[in-house]
Amino acid sequence: RDEDGERHIVCAGVWIAPDPILTAAHCTEEEVEFLYYGEANDYDDRGAPVPQAHGTHLVRRDEELDLAILEANVPPDPHPAAGVSAAAVAPGMRVDVVGHTGGYPFSWAPGWLSSVRQMKGPEPIAGEFLQVWTGAWGGNSGGGVWDEEGNLLGICSFRSNGAPLTFFVSRDTLLGFLGAP
Repeated sequence: RDEDGERHIVCAGVWIAPDPILTAAHCTEEEVEFLYYGEANDYDDRGAPVPQAHGTHLVRRDEELDLAILEANVPPDPHPAAGVSAAAVAPGMRVDVVGHTGGYPFSWAPGWLSSVRQMKGPEPIAGEFLQVWTGAWGGNSGGGVWDEEGNLLGICSFRSNGAPLTFFVSRDTLLGFLGAP
């Protein structure tokens, strides 16, 4: 919360093309301020890039799948779009998690795929999820879980209380969402 008591949430996202960003639906509202670290940035006195704020608009949102697409109009930059993994998914698979853990930008954590689960129940989330044993924490929502080749396996949705388990919307669910009209 800021000094006026307004709530601010830090989430991550994944470029899926030059402008669209895939993220978690619970990270989105009508107005989202997008902080972009690009080539045109200023640098602080320690040499760290200062993020540039850009407005975004919501293109599509599915609360049941906890997925959303934002469009950010940022300066041209060579940021790559995520490739979707074609790797076989199996428990024990080594993965990488990238997001803004605890609000710290671009945090990386190792992880291991524990299970692939169909989620249904009283919560408003449904679909196939990857259960990952990792140190992901608040700020990772909307960020990616990646295979060893650097390809996207899923988008961070939620974590369990009491265990270092984080749940990611699976690539199969993502592809269904992206292919829907």
